[in-house]
Amino acid sequence: MSIYPESNANNIGIKLYEDVNTHSIIYYPTYGDGLNVEPLNLEIMAKIDDGEIPLINYSEYDSANDGMDEFIEMYGNGDINSIPCKWIVINELAVTYNYARILNTNQSNNATEESYTDFFTNTIDYTDKKLEDGDFYITKFVPYIKERLNMNCKSIVIQYNCHLYNRMNNIDIVRSASMVISNPYKYVLTQIDTKNVINYKIVNKMEKSNINVSIPN
Repeated sequence: MSIYPESNANNIGIKLYEDVNTHSIIYYPTYGDGLNVEPLNLEIMAKIDDGEIPLINYSEYDSANDGMDEFIEMYGNGDINSIPCKWIVINELAVTYNYARILNTNQSNNATEESYTDFFTNTIDYTDKKLEDGDFYITKFVPYIKERLNMNCKSIVIQYNCHLYNRMNNIDIVRSASMVISNPYKYVLTQIDTKNVINYKIVNKMEKSNINVSIPN
């Protein structure tokens, strides 16, 4: 099984951006070329999955279908009339927080002295999805900055890898993007104000029991 050198696979892309209104990172796969680019929605994925939009060399496709029964048994929902999608989306996100030591109360140096990275993965299976499910293929992530003693977070670096993966024949189309947030202070984790929360005292209740006491004569 092979991908055409010039094929519809070239129209597979991704989008990664910061939504300034919700202070979140939005990322998802896309399909299209030039100005005609849209999210990899349910309609497009259905055309890819049934071959109306071919991404692979279909001259070899008949041999690939030899394992269809095993494929349905592995990924199906038990309904022999419901064929699971061969293509799925696997999103991988690496979020690196870069810190610099505080020189005084107003500024920190420009050299990164400490960093840590969080990794996130989610799989999007289009099987049995409906239009009513909305934009399930779009993922939202909200970074948060952990406190570091005497250090300020100077930047957040986000690396996004998206796999359009065929579970039937193991073809993997990979797209990557990255971005840097140089003013990350809006992502500082804030504490929840709990001073108006009603506190309840919980007391263990002991069940009554009959006690027999013997009094000596």
